[in-house]
Amino acid sequence: MIKLGAAYINLLRNKYKHGQLYLAAYNMGPGNLRRALSKKIRPKDYTVAVMKRYFDIYKKI
Repeated sequence: MIKLGAAYINLLRNKYKHGQLYLAAYNMGPGNLRRALSKKIRPKDYTVAVMKRYFDIYKKI
């Protein structure tokens, strides 16, 4: 199951090219992300928190 999730994130990363957008697409779903972006809403708050936590965790390794 982890391999499937990693493959899906990789697909989204290649599609959106930006960390905040591909993480938002993974968590919100690509359709919801598209609708948010069409309304000029950038789903950044959640993804900024996710990326901060990611970097905090991997700095310790």
